[in-house]
Amino acid sequence: MASNPLTLLGLVAVWEHRGDAWQKKPSEENLYDKIMEEAFPSR
Repeated sequence: MASNPLTLLGLVAVWEHRGDAWQKKPSEENLYDKIMEEAFPSR
C-alpha cells in the first residue's frame, strides 16, 4: 500500500524486479535491519 507517488513508484519497481515472488526469501539477509544498524549503531 502506498500513501504517496514516491512510495508507489518504489512498490512498482520492486514488483517489476521480483514479479509475483516479491517477498523476502528465507535465504536472503534482512537489508532493512542491516541499514538501520549501520545508520544507528547500538552503543
